Parts: sequence; C-alpha cells; structure tokens
Amino acid sequence: MASVPSTQVLRRRSVLGLAVLLLLALLASGCPTGDGEGEVVGTFFLLSCDDAYDYGSRDTPAHYNMEANFFVGEPVIDERESNPVNRLDLRIQRGGNNIEDVDSLYIQIADVRSVAESFSGTAYEGSPVGERWNVRASLSLYVTCPTYYGRLAATVSPASPACPALDAATLDALCETMDYDEPMDPAAAFPPFGPESSCLIFCRFGEAERGTTVPHDFAISFGDVVQGFFHLNLVEQRLLTQQAEICGDGKDNDGDGDIDETDCEVSTGGGRLMGRFNFEVRRGQVAQEFP
Repeated sequence: MASVPSTQVLRRRSVLGLAVLLLLALLASGCPTGDGEGEVVGTFFLLSCDDAYDYGSRDTPAHYNMEANFFVGEPVIDERESNPVNRLDLRIQRGGNNIEDVDSLYIQIADVRSVAESFSGTAYEGSPVGERWNVRASLSLYVTCPTYYGRLAATVSPASPACPALDAATLDALCETMDYDEPMDPAAAFPPFGPESSCLIFCRFGEAERGTTVPHDFAISFGDVVQGFFHLNLVEQRLLTQQAEICGDGKDNDGDGDIDETDCEVSTGGGRLMGRFNFEVRRGQVAQEFP
C-alpha cells in the first residue's frame, strides 16, 4: 500500500508549484519590469541635506549621478464628465526598491494628446517642464538626503525660453545619434539646451509619428516605447506650490512683475538636472507605486 504524503510534504509541493508558475509568468512577460536605458545627472545644492551636512552650496552646487537603471510608467485616464484625458506618469530611479528607499525622478504628463500633437508637428521643440505646465517633474532624494522629505521640482524661468528652437532636421539628427547609456558629465553643457532650459524632448512617443494627425483618444499604453532627453531647472517644490518669491535668484517667481522683492522666501535647494531615457512603459510592482 502506497504511503500518503504528509501535510508538510504537500505544502512544500504547493509552494514549489507556485514558484514555478511565477517563474514561467515572468519569463513569458518578455520584458522584465524596470528594464531600460538612461542617465540622470546634474548639479544642485540642498542645505541641511541629512541634518548633519549640506549637499553642496548655493555658490558651489554638488555633482550628482543617480546611476539610473530602473524605468517604469503608468498610463492614467483622468475621468472627466465631458472630456476624459489620458495622462502618463513616468519614474526613473536606481534599483527597484520602494519609492521611499531610493532617489527617483518622477515625470507627470497631464495630457498625452497635447504632447503627441506637438511631437507630430514639423516644428516640434519639446515640452516645457514646470509646476503650471502640462509636463511636471520632481526629484526625491531619500538615499542622498535620507532626512529630507521634500522634493526638488522643475520650474520654467519667465525670463528665458524653456525649450530650444529646433528645426526638424536638427532634432531628427540628435535622435538618430542618441546613445541613451552613454555616461554624462554632471557639470557639462547639454546641447541643444541652454543653462536656463527646463524642457523634455521626445524622440519617440508611443504610436505618435511626425506629420500625421493625432487621434482624439490618443494614449500611451503598456508596452509602448518612450525615448527622450531633458534639462530641468530645480527649486524646492514647496516654494513652487506656494508660488512664493524666492530671495536673491534674479527671477520673478510669483509672476507679479517684480524681481527679488523684500517679501520673499529663502530657498534651501536648487540647481539643474539632465538626462536621457529609452524604455517600454511597464507598470511597477506593488512596492513601487507612484507617489
């Protein structure tokens, strides 16, 4: 008479079978979550970065390299009663840990059709990136500055063009020769951007194509490819949210026509960030939810 497997043996077999099924599912998925190419570097300062020290200073910003190797995206439908809008959230970071355990760049596109229409035109120059624009971006620094719980966010300078003026031939040449994994010097210039640029330029944006009409329901879906490069001006996100005048930066931050008013806020962080990315839009795991 054959012996009956014990409960413990059955449980082990069940766990082993579940592990095999999970492995097969991951292999069948083709592109592992987070795969892609890209660089995120820059120079910025953050005072009281980790309570005990500053990360650079206003006069001498510190060099930064995220060493990015994890790329995920999340298409979102903004349900409005009369006109639903397709959004896209992108996140670039080092490693696949929870967002509170890594440095990460978060890019939010409020209306992807607007970006696709611009991309499809013959005079595409890119998308300005700032708090009151269609594209926003913010940098969290939970590894570099573990006790700093705010963010540095992209802002558009009212005194300078956010994006460079490019013709189609120049942009196509840039995109065709782009090496998304080539190391970048955090302190170097990043043509075609100027020092005051705060702009994201796409080389590929899902199914959007140059010279074609963009459908009303255009969306970026899981599996679509996004390729692009960017240069961002960064300040403390809290100051942008408050629309505060920032002391001593030579800019009209609150939009009232006056520069460096006496009633202003002292910024404890700012600088610039630049980089490239090339990846398929894939959803992060539960532990990697978007903020």
